[in-house]
Amino acid sequence: MNCQDVQKFIHAYLDGEFDEREWATLAAHLEQCSSCRRMAEFEERFRTALKRSLPPVAAPETLRASVGRALDEAEAEEMTPDWTRRWAWRLIPAAAAATLIVAAFFAKQRELTPPNMLAAQSIEWHRLRLPMDVKATSTEAVQRFFSDKVPFAVRPPAFARQARLDGARLANLREHQAVYLTYRVGDSRVSVFIFDPQAVPTAGPVRRVGRRQVYWQDVQGYPVAMYTSGGTGYAVTSDMDPERLVQLIAHSH
Repeated sequence: MNCQDVQKFIHAYLDGEFDEREWATLAAHLEQCSSCRRMAEFEERFRTALKRSLPPVAAPETLRASVGRALDEAEAEEMTPDWTRRWAWRLIPAAAAATLIVAAFFAKQRELTPPNMLAAQSIEWHRLRLPMDVKATSTEAVQRFFSDKVPFAVRPPAFARQARLDGARLANLREHQAVYLTYRVGDSRVSVFIFDPQAVPTAGPVRRVGRRQVYWQDVQGYPVAMYTSGGTGYAVTSDMDPERLVQLIAHSH
């Protein structure tokens, strides 16, 4: 098992969906790989904090029945010898079920929208300061490293001259695979997430920044800007003043 497998199946592992042998295989990797272990610990802390912040909401009976049928069909599928293929197939109905449950929940909890959740997790990554998979100061080096690792174009934003790229690593924003980059701008850090543009939320406060339409979230005192550019999705957060962040994005390309 490699780090990409762990990134892909960490949620199933944390949910206790692996059998004993598969659980032991992933657990052994986490014991040996400090980077993946920190990522798993972060995901667990994020889940715990999210559960504590949300009141319990019962899903409608029709939704529960649909989820039950999907899981029954998944169990009936013939298992293949390759555990990654086997779990990939099982995760499809599980992911669909999770999507339905989340949709039902947030329809009742309007103040906690999916954009808020994406923003909150991007802030947690920003605070965590995980080690980078690749330490590079050039966007070309980052593009080469991730060219065969994610199913979307990795285009690190080129900010103004005072912004220095420090490095990048594989990440996840909720169920979305992402590439996480860190920049240094003076005494401030800027975190940038690159992911599938279809996952960029189209709800929430909108601000025109240069030629871009940017969706803004203010969570826990941090500004988070989410937008698409050149067929790539971005989420940018920092501890710098929001107006400085606006200017940084406005002059990026």
